[in-house]
Amino acid sequence: MIKSLRIIGEHAEADDSLQQYISQKIGNLDKYLPRRARRTARAEVVLRREKSKKVSGNTVEVLLYVPDKRLSAKAAAATMFMALDLVEEKLKQQLGKYKDEHSTRFYRHLIHRLRGSKAL
Repeated sequence: MIKSLRIIGEHAEADDSLQQYISQKIGNLDKYLPRRARRTARAEVVLRREKSKKVSGNTVEVLLYVPDKRLSAKAAAATMFMALDLVEEKLKQQLGKYKDEHSTRFYRHLIHRLRGSKAL
């Protein structure tokens, strides 16, 4: 569970059910992180409600701070809950790439390939 989770509302307020949904969806993204990065990971969730003549919708932007990187995802939908689901999927993909780059298994595989090419 990501321990430092900050919710910011711009022209929108997060009620209890939305806060619980955010902590459930975004807070559980730590299982996609390498173990070393889980302690220092923190997230900021920005909720925006846009009401104009041309555009009407809800936007959710999540900034996820992990060691050596800042991941961000933004999505707009009819409801905040739908936008959160879209943002979660985007962050899962980004975290998968981050984990591949920062896992020790990746580095071991890379070193093994380099040693194998030198032997040839």
